[in-house]
Amino acid sequence: MNPADRAIHAADAIRDLLTGTLDDCARALARGDVQAAQRELQAAMERLRRVRRDLAD
Repeated sequence: MNPADRAIHAADAIRDLLTGTLDDCARALARGDVQAAQRELQAAMERLRRVRRDLAD
């Protein structure tokens, strides 16, 4: 994958992360479900690690 394609892919992944996983975390916290919020944050961290790895390749 060329650098421009990697950047586009990374931007899409970050957008999905911001509009999905972090919203899910906020909703879990609003419900008082700390364990679910923690799982969502862990998923977000893993997705960001993947984005970083993809950009580095």
